[in-house]
Amino acid sequence: MTNKRQIPFLHWAKRANGTRVAHWKPSPRLRKMGWKNRMLGTGDQEEEVVLAALALNKQVADWENARGSMPAPNKPRRRIFADLITEYRDSSEWRDLAHATHKEYNTRLRFLESWAMDGRLPLDQLDTQMVIDLKEAMLSRPVPKAEGEEDDDDEDEEGGRKPNPNLHRTAATLRVLRLLMNWAVARKWIEINPTTNVRIPTPPSRTAALLPDQVEAAALAAEKSETPAVALALRLNLWIIQRRADVLALNRLSWRVLEDVEPTDRAILANPRGEVKGFRLRQQKTGKWVCCPVPPDMHDAVEAAFERSQWLVPDDSDLTRACPEYLFTRRVRPILDSVGLHKYEFRDMRRSGMMMYAQMRVTLPGITAISGHAVTGKKTILDTYMPGNERLACDAVATALRTIAARKQREQSNG
Repeated sequence: MTNKRQIPFLHWAKRANGTRVAHWKPSPRLRKMGWKNRMLGTGDQEEEVVLAALALNKQVADWENARGSMPAPNKPRRRIFADLITEYRDSSEWRDLAHATHKEYNTRLRFLESWAMDGRLPLDQLDTQMVIDLKEAMLSRPVPKAEGEEDDDDEDEEGGRKPNPNLHRTAATLRVLRLLMNWAVARKWIEINPTTNVRIPTPPSRTAALLPDQVEAAALAAEKSETPAVALALRLNLWIIQRRADVLALNRLSWRVLEDVEPTDRAILANPRGEVKGFRLRQQKTGKWVCCPVPPDMHDAVEAAFERSQWLVPDDSDLTRACPEYLFTRRVRPILDSVGLHKYEFRDMRRSGMMMYAQMRVTLPGITAISGHAVTGKKTILDTYMPGNERLACDAVATALRTIAARKQREQSNG
């Protein structure tokens, strides 16, 4: 067979999910004359792709010789839903998305492609009534997961069960569909976005938060059940207040000595070796760098974990890799249930920690220096490229520890 690398105009690209896709892309001169880009197939259809590319090249050759088979240059090609997904995934907008957003969008795109007649639905046939029917169908009955969708789709980005899976899944799917349709309108593939007048449901915000004593009870239960990594993650995330995916991504390289510390804060945060230590990480969802100081009484536990594996929470069946999110969720659930915390999830640790800091008189800028939230509600270029505010984060943890110590001292005096 002809070597595919030597076939003119045949180009292979790799999508975010690993699928190889072939496109026939004519030269700029041919495009001006009316020849259009075409998607030929995927990596598992290589033989058909090569034959299709050779056939198109023969058409070009015949046209060049006879000028008799040129496609009509003024007749626009009828776009189908699969074209929209392919072009969007090849765009700079897609490349600029965070890895976590790619994962979420891929789940929605697979479902939408299946809904749109496996991608064969012409875009000009997609109307508002079809979108309304999709919304009502998703809300009224369980919807089969798209191909490749994991069992934990009913969890949010912080790893907790959603109170109404149908509502959350419907809202997420319609948001992606609206984005796609806006993208098509901007490129003049369609004139009107069919989702514009369809209200996207708003899932309720979660407000559950654990008290420090409840977190400690769960951590002790984890130790009793011989899952020390879960115990460490529970205790630690009360202080570092990160999303589940970022906690599971913590490794030995992110654990470091912190130098930009006020002398008064150093006296509170330093371990017996005189070191102030914590994590520096780039959040997967936001891309923001944050600094997360860790109280000194937890340093030995963290370093013991890194003696076992390079990952803070490893996969017990393979210590060379981080614990997968779905497996971590399965480990945490029975532990919380065992101490009566049935309505709580690991994602509540992030909210619980922020509430703890606020109750310990830590300022909002200090809390957000650790959590990574934008104080003004909008991420700036500084959030993306500048390092985390190490000094402010250390001040936040030191302030909380001082408040805790002062309260304990008052309780002892009053007792």
